[in-house]
This record gives sequence, structure tokens and C-alpha cells, in this order.
Amino acid sequence: MTSSTPATTTSPAASAAGQRPAAVRALRAALRAGGTQPVLKSSSTPPAVTVILPQDDTGTFFLPTGEGLAPDAARALGQALLRWNVAAEVSVVDLAGAPALQIALTSLLDAERLAGLVREHLPEPHAAAHQLREALHAAGIHADDLRAEAQGHQGLVRIGGISAESAAVLCHVLSGRECEDLDLEEWPDLHQLADRLAIDVQTLLSDPVDVKANPACTRCQHSRSHEVTLGTLTPRAARRLAAAVEAAATGVKP
Repeated sequence: MTSSTPATTTSPAASAAGQRPAAVRALRAALRAGGTQPVLKSSSTPPAVTVILPQDDTGTFFLPTGEGLAPDAARALGQALLRWNVAAEVSVVDLAGAPALQIALTSLLDAERLAGLVREHLPEPHAAAHQLREALHAAGIHADDLRAEAQGHQGLVRIGGISAESAAVLCHVLSGRECEDLDLEEWPDLHQLADRLAIDVQTLLSDPVDVKANPACTRCQHSRSHEVTLGTLTPRAARRLAAAVEAAATGVKP
């Protein structure tokens, strides 16, 4: 008589626990792409995810500009989210002595739906910045300062400072050229790295981009590393740069 090993099954609670971090990360990334700096809390019981946005950080997606954090506006937002199949209790709460918008999402599915809703309705500069940020992150390039900026009717995408190591990676991604001949701890080599990256980006985009070496001085070396700072791009150029980085990762031409 043979015996068989019982098939292992994953409980709903364990499955939800595994999905929770990914859902929270996706929602945080979407909200940050919209120009907000949210406070997120997750729980194994409803509400599954709670989003708290300070008064000056609600973003035009959640409340019309100038409407303020009135209880009636919060209730209207809750009703609007429900029409998008996002179940949430929206209220005004106190955050460090100031009013804040709280969105208590019933389930992880509601959190995923809200993330998708925010991404779908991002203004173009924010959407382009989000695509570029995600592409750079996937390539191991951390651009924590990357953001959308208001500039006329179009808006721009500012990349900002990236570490010297990330700049070397971006050079390799764009041109296939290694930077092993450079000592990234030396200021002259850092300036040479910035010059190379400027050429690589300009070659790709056919437009000059402000790229500067930003070495850490002896007093601030303990708080940050040497950096290369990149200036602003149009949303279209930011998407082209993102596509090039994505293509280098996948081997598929954009």
C-alpha cells in the first residue's frame, strides 16, 4: 500500500499576507507619482490599507484645487471612489495638529483598484516621470529626486541627483560602454563621467540635457556620496529615455 503526501494548500489569510506588501508598494508608488507623499498603514483586518494625506498634499486628483478638507468634500470623494468600484471610508482626521485626508480602503483589491485609478488619471508630466522612475529602478538606478514640475502648460520632468555608481550604470545602459577606467571617488573622473553621460543622453534624445558632476565635499561625505545631477526633460523626452532603459533591460528595441 502506497502513501501519498497531501497536497499543500495556501490559506486565504496567508495568501492575503503575501499580497499585502505588493499592494501597498504599488499604491504608494502611484500616489507618489501623483505628487503626494502619503502615509500608508496596512492591516490583516478591514480596513486593509489606510492612506493619510496631509492638508497641503491631497493633490488635484483627490480634491479640486482650493476646495480644502471639508467633511462634505471627503464624503463626496468617498462616493466618487465607490462609483469607480473602490470601497473606502473617506474622512478628515487630525495629523500633528493639522487636518489630513484619510482614505480607509476596505480590501487589498480596493487598494489595487485605487492605485490603477490614480495611474490612469495622472497628468502627462507625472505619468512620464512615473514611467522613467520605474524604468530606472528596474535597471538598478535610484533617482530619488525625480519628479514632475509645473512649467507653462506642458510641465517638465526633473531627474535630479543620482549617485556616481548609478550614473555609471546609466552610461552602460545607454551606450554599452563600461566606466571601469574611471575612479568614481576622484573628482576629475566624476566630471568625466558627467560629460560621458551628457553625450549619451544627448545622442539618444537629440537635445542637450544639463548634466553636471556634484561631488560631495569633505564635510558632507558622511551624509551623501558623489553624485551626477541631470536637469529637466520634456515628458516626451522622459518617455523616450524610459523606453531606451527598458529596451536595454529586455533586449527589445523601443
